[in-house]
Amino acid sequence: MRKKYLIAMFSLLFIVGFTYEADAQRNKKKRGTKERPSTEQESSSDSGSQRSNRGKESDESIWVFSRDKLVYDILGDFRIGSNFNNPFIKVGLKPGISYKVLDRVSFGVSPKIEYYFTNIVNGEDFNEFDLGLEFFGRVMVLDIFYIQAGYDINNYIFYTNERDWFNSPVIGAGYMTGFGQWRYGAQALFLLNEKRRDYSGGQFLPIELWFGFTYNL
Repeated sequence: MRKKYLIAMFSLLFIVGFTYEADAQRNKKKRGTKERPSTEQESSSDSGSQRSNRGKESDESIWVFSRDKLVYDILGDFRIGSNFNNPFIKVGLKPGISYKVLDRVSFGVSPKIEYYFTNIVNGEDFNEFDLGLEFFGRVMVLDIFYIQAGYDINNYIFYTNERDWFNSPVIGAGYMTGFGQWRYGAQALFLLNEKRRDYSGGQFLPIELWFGFTYNL
């Protein structure tokens, strides 16, 4: 199981590094296409200082907070199924906020709340509220496709009304399309922890599926 965690971690780090290098090369090309001074009387020292200042501004802009770099998610889930021949309904909500450290790389957090109602055949019906929190990193591979990895913390309640913690690393991808700042689509995250998968397996596949909207992706 540790090998899966390491593979997922190194994969994300590789993609982040590749994206950072691509952004750096793109910024260099943009700076190279800027208009040159119209006069040739400027000294080489002045032009060198200008290039140095532009480089400093580019590096410092990464660490300066800007609201334009915030990304907002509004994701939900609705399912109807059967759990050991007992029909159930699940409704989930996962808002999220992340910050772009690079044009295509962001880190954020998503609180979760899920409601289950289970109709126990020949018994007392059961309903519960499950709570969770997810920390994640996201890399845009294409303008409409991203890869995401993170750590999921969950507090679930059982039929015995006892609560327990089920935490798991997660890795997956998302697809978002649309026009302007608002986009819509889906996100699928695979649960890397076996205990977490066993808990979820009775109600749905060991993959979290979310649908909704994203702003400023």
